[in-house]
Amino acid sequence: MPKPAWIWKTLRVNLRSRTWAVEEKPEEWTRQFLGGRAFGAYHLVQEVPDRADPLGPENKLILATGVLTYTKLSGASRFSAVAKSPLTGGYGESEAGGWWGPELVAAGFNAIILEDQADTPVYLLIKDGQVEIRDARPIWGLANREAYRWIQDQAGRCRVLQIGPAGENLVRYACLINELRHINGRGGMGAVMGSKNLKAIAVRGSANPKVLNPEAFAPLREWHNHYLLTSFYGKYFRQHGTNSGTEYQNVMGALPTRNFNEMTFDEIDQISAAAFEAEAIKSRGTCYGCVLRCKPLVSLAGDLQVDPALGGPEYETVAALGSLCGISDRRAIAKGNALAADLGLDAISLGSCLAFAMECYEAGLITPQESGGVELRFGNAEAMLALIEDIAFRRGLGSLLAEGVARAARTLGRGAEAFALHVKGQEFPMHDPRTKYAQALAYAVSPTGAEHNTTPSDEMFSKKGEFFKQIMPLGIEKPVPETSLEADKVRLYTYLHHERSLYNSLLICLHVVDPVTPFNLNKLVEIVLAVTGWEVSSWELMKVGERGTTLARLFNIRQGFTAADDRLPEKMFVEIKSGPKAGRVVDPGGAPIAIQLYYGMMGWDAGGVPTLAKLAELGLSEVIRSPF
Repeated sequence: MPKPAWIWKTLRVNLRSRTWAVEEKPEEWTRQFLGGRAFGAYHLVQEVPDRADPLGPENKLILATGVLTYTKLSGASRFSAVAKSPLTGGYGESEAGGWWGPELVAAGFNAIILEDQADTPVYLLIKDGQVEIRDARPIWGLANREAYRWIQDQAGRCRVLQIGPAGENLVRYACLINELRHINGRGGMGAVMGSKNLKAIAVRGSANPKVLNPEAFAPLREWHNHYLLTSFYGKYFRQHGTNSGTEYQNVMGALPTRNFNEMTFDEIDQISAAAFEAEAIKSRGTCYGCVLRCKPLVSLAGDLQVDPALGGPEYETVAALGSLCGISDRRAIAKGNALAADLGLDAISLGSCLAFAMECYEAGLITPQESGGVELRFGNAEAMLALIEDIAFRRGLGSLLAEGVARAARTLGRGAEAFALHVKGQEFPMHDPRTKYAQALAYAVSPTGAEHNTTPSDEMFSKKGEFFKQIMPLGIEKPVPETSLEADKVRLYTYLHHERSLYNSLLICLHVVDPVTPFNLNKLVEIVLAVTGWEVSSWELMKVGERGTTLARLFNIRQGFTAADDRLPEKMFVEIKSGPKAGRVVDPGGAPIAIQLYYGMMGWDAGGVPTLAKLAELGLSEVIRSPF
């Protein structure tokens, strides 16, 4: 009996005409892209005009699952949101887990492409292959919890992806959120959705898609789950989640503090995982099919009441709203996280904007009159909480900070650019390139701007051991010194970010794959074969990752970006003053050499433009035209 064909189904919705259509792609096409990043980048390159307004009708919001999304493989429930970013003006992408992606597949679709803009606020209801475009005026302006309850009352049991007031008000780092606590945070995807007058997408499906070879897949899934349930890593991560990294970062001298002016926080004991667990974290949640259960659910009563439906702060949020702002009040941090989720703000960019404003205030670049009388000093938790709401609703100074640090610094002038930590307009995550040299290259060349998830930390591969062992299938045979930014580090980064790009196309969570678990490329080949029946190789899968990154780069080139945009802010060329990493600095002469080496390894020219030969080698002849 011939195996069933793999048909990829994309729902295309025009919000202005209120029409929709279904597009089908054969498996040979799907095999080239797999979903997620590669799928979204391909459609951006093909469909969004050069120099399009990110908040205009020509931009498209693409939501794409992957070929493993519905399988209940731990960590594979994710989906990508891809669009031209209103924060950077270039390629925007963000992933989230939760339950919405698998429900979309159960409802009959692998991806959605949202076009144009509705004339009044609407939401979509997708149920078993059928689509309704419904009136959302009654909930326009509502925060996420209240709007979520209204949609459930109107539509019945469903999974909801939505935006809050920040998205409606076009805050340039507004996020998407599904089931109130699973967030597509980066790049302003919520503002794109808000610009389309689209409040939410509710999905409900009854299909139960099957893997092609369940006899082969079941033991692979069991092997993976067994490790996550029984290993030290799995037990520790299930107990503490990503906030377990906060103390580690501090001990290593790598915890961003007071807008990256310091790298250790003297009140770390107040914001540690143990401190949060003792006072605020009552239980932990998970994503569809995942046994890891790493999501903190915070419950607080009193004046800083927090609803566990809104989740809890992960490492990035604890650092962004905590040490980065010099704040040690964990109840305020938990409240800030809940406000960000309810109002629809990316907590990383939010914290960066707050810390930027605090440094500007302390330097006299923002006056008390401009701050509305708020004492915007490092450590002021009340100021942090007040500004979060002002940003979401674009009130006073909040309206300036809603533009992101790059635009805010340009508007403010007075030397404020020195305090704006971003690349291409996207704010730094909570990792300092001076302490992790691969991140210096990653931040500079990432198509989305400053992005920490394109490579693991350098120290993992500076000596032989379990971490190093997991990357050996990539052909990396010798450890690479932690402080190197030379050819060996560039090669390591190039291979690792192809792999990470692949994960963002297959939509696999980084917390369940190498180098922290035995799940490596060889296992992934077995899993994809069992699920799809495709006789893939690690070479073919890595090419999907490279294809996605190259398409994202090509999109940026067509939107006007050049090699000059692949640069770090000046603060990264100033030595860290104290702590275990004192004296560390990104070599201002070595960074441009590393970037040029990276271009060459990627098959790009000296200006960072993918060559025609590279596009042809990746099977992308159909997108070949002048990038300018």
